[in-house]
Amino acid sequence: MKRFAPTRRHLIAVVALIFLCAPPAFAVVEEEDKPKFRLKTIDGRSLQSNQLHGAIVIIDFWSTASAESMQRMPNLIRLQRDLKARGLMIIGISMDPEPDPVIAVAGNHTIPFAIAVDSQQAKPLGPDWGITKPEHLPLAFLLSPDGEVLWRGDPAEIEDTLASVLEHFPDARYPDFGESDKVNKKFQTQPLTEPQLAEANKLLTTVRNAVQKGDYVTAFGALAKLPVGATDDERVVRMVKPTLFMIGQIEDATRSRTTAHAKARTLAADPRLPEKKKSYQAALKAHPKGVANYRLLVDYEKRVKARKKRATTKPASATTQPGRRGKSKDRSKNPKGGPPAAGALKVGHATSPPGATGRPNDMFVDAAASDPAAARSMKSANRAIERGKHMEAYRRLARIVLRFPDAAEADLARRKIAEYDADVEFAKKYRDAEIERQAKSLLSMARNYQANDRGEFARGECKKLIEQFPGTKWATEAQTLLNKLDSKKSEDSADSD
Repeated sequence: MKRFAPTRRHLIAVVALIFLCAPPAFAVVEEEDKPKFRLKTIDGRSLQSNQLHGAIVIIDFWSTASAESMQRMPNLIRLQRDLKARGLMIIGISMDPEPDPVIAVAGNHTIPFAIAVDSQQAKPLGPDWGITKPEHLPLAFLLSPDGEVLWRGDPAEIEDTLASVLEHFPDARYPDFGESDKVNKKFQTQPLTEPQLAEANKLLTTVRNAVQKGDYVTAFGALAKLPVGATDDERVVRMVKPTLFMIGQIEDATRSRTTAHAKARTLAADPRLPEKKKSYQAALKAHPKGVANYRLLVDYEKRVKARKKRATTKPASATTQPGRRGKSKDRSKNPKGGPPAAGALKVGHATSPPGATGRPNDMFVDAAASDPAAARSMKSANRAIERGKHMEAYRRLARIVLRFPDAAEADLARRKIAEYDADVEFAKKYRDAEIERQAKSLLSMARNYQANDRGEFARGECKKLIEQFPGTKWATEAQTLLNKLDSKKSEDSADSD
């Protein structure tokens, strides 16, 4: 038999096949991107990114197993309730492996915004948005009315940026579909029935016995099987309280804080401590749902107090600065001097990065870190300067001033912006580029409104574009679209008559 000898052509074909079969690399969503996505929420609705155009959107990645995520949830609920009238829409995307604990939390908190579980999506968002580990949570993204990512970071730090964005987009509108305030109420948990309570009692006995033996894998496995609603039933919490105390001891010991808490000192003298630590760490990986239920049980009393507080607290007025109840703050002027924080992004401000003249690298911005998020933004601006992309660099510097007006990075950004402003030659180029960017954004929003049968909103965006940028080719395109919309409106009126 003649033996097969691979030729150069065969080898090239094999290499090409490997590249074709390899999974495509993805780019993590960053500021200035306009990501497209599709979600199915826990109440059965489908959401697409183009349906959200016109609203200021916060996308919050969280998990019931993340204590930090759960701590930030009440504030997000307050922001949605207080700022919905100003066009804010929040979407919570849970990274839990199973939907049950998410549904329980949604009902318990009566969350007034859309909730989706990433693991249940046809195409999960987590990897593309930079969430691949539990340590990445919580992470929030703030999107403009045309879908551009303006900010990303810890949701606890979003309020100042959100206040500026709300001022910058006064015409933002909440999407006119569905009402999760009403829908999520069907997820409110009811007290367990007697059979369910008996099942929970049996599982908690297993948990208690396993914890006493140091078998945390079995303990968290049993916690994962608790009936939906068990974590919100006071009878269950009373039964499991002593066991939660014992789990808290090993939790503190595992975090190397045995001297910080009195309850962990006794455990520190246990000769089986290394073995128990190993079992506990294995349980955290093996039973994330059990961990989520454990966190909910531990936080039961805090959640009850939060519900009572919400029931007796009146919503803050629309004129109140978010996060500063009873105080109103004028952010139209920059406290550090220089251009107004929001105005820095508006057309007409004489700003001019030196893309044409090409300033030397001794004008480089020094990234002295006083705020981690500001430092990251400054690094991005520096990279843009290094590549000669001065328009992009200027926009990033202006955004630092907008988002972090009191940070050291903002002072550095203002100095660099002042140097850019001195380049008169580039001022016209930059203004023209800004006009094109903003006009295209308005036209894109108008077309998205048209595609979603929201003619009045589309008409409004076209008129705004024509008024702000008369005589431009974008105004001509907007007028053409406006004529089509008016014609369709006339036809619809004639048909109805």
